[in-house]
Amino acid sequence: MFEFLRLNLSAFISKEEGVSSLEYAILAVVIIGVIVAVLGGGDGSITKLFSNMSSTLSKAASVS
Repeated sequence: MFEFLRLNLSAFISKEEGVSSLEYAILAVVIIGVIVAVLGGGDGSITKLFSNMSSTLSKAASVS
């Protein structure tokens, strides 16, 4: 069991796609952090922003 996990983990780490996916995920977290820092998160404006984006995307998805 542990040998199977070790082999799969080493194969995942050695793949370039896995590393670039991780880098994109880190970049996305940094960008979201900057957005929250700039717009401020205390008054609920971030929640409203993402809620508005979500409803707009839902409406666009249901049209097409």
